[in-house]
Amino acid sequence: MEFLKFPFIIALAFFCSSTIASSINDYNSLDKLKKLDAVSCQGVKESDGYSGLSWCIDRVYVESNEKIKKRVAEYKTILKRSDDKKYLLAFESAQKAWEEYKVKQCSWETISTVKNSDAYNYLNSLCGLTENYNRLSSLKVDPAIP
Repeated sequence: MEFLKFPFIIALAFFCSSTIASSINDYNSLDKLKKLDAVSCQGVKESDGYSGLSWCIDRVYVESNEKIKKRVAEYKTILKRSDDKKYLLAFESAQKAWEEYKVKQCSWETISTVKNSDAYNYLNSLCGLTENYNRLSSLKVDPAIP
């Protein structure tokens, strides 16, 4: 397991160039993150380097978790209005499955890093926000309830 001792930059460069990390590269720049959430990254500049980017990723990840909670609550409110509770139960089951998927996907995408290292935290937050925004995209349309 000697590869786990790579210096952070080498491990990050290796990981981000791999096909495993292709989905997290979607938001791996300050410009892209600011488009997602300008407020969370306010004041962060390219010249802040890795620490600024990392801070921005962490903030956008936290905000994306809040957006997920809000949208899920909205869905549940809509679905509770239905006389047929199967829709609410189906959504809750799907949401739980998605949450489990996100944890497993981000575990997979951070597998080459030492847990709780800077590289791990960076990649885990980046993966989490990517998956959150993918989920938010799928939850844009109100559920079709007869």
